[in-house]
Amino acid sequence: MSDEKRDTAPMDRLTRIGNRLIEDFLEDEELTDADKLIVMIDDADRGGIAMHGWEDDKEALAALFMHLRAIFRVNGKDLQIHSLHHG
Repeated sequence: MSDEKRDTAPMDRLTRIGNRLIEDFLEDEELTDADKLIVMIDDADRGGIAMHGWEDDKEALAALFMHLRAIFRVNGKDLQIHSLHHG
C-alpha cells in the first residue's frame, strides 16, 4: 500500500511550509488570475507538495511534465512519456 495521502489542508511540516509559500504567492502584486503554482519540498526522509490554481490534478501533472521536459531540453536531453500496453 502507498504512503501518499491527499487532502485539501496541510497534513505535516512540509505541506504547511508549502501552503505558507502559496499564501506569499497569492499576495504578490504582479499576480494575475491565470497564475498557478506547484510547490515541491523534500527533506531527508520524505516529500511534500502543495498546489494552487488547477481545476484537477491531471492539468497540474501536464504542466509539471512540460516544465520537466524544458529542464531536460536545456541540458541537451529530452523527456517523453509512452504508454505501455498490458495483456
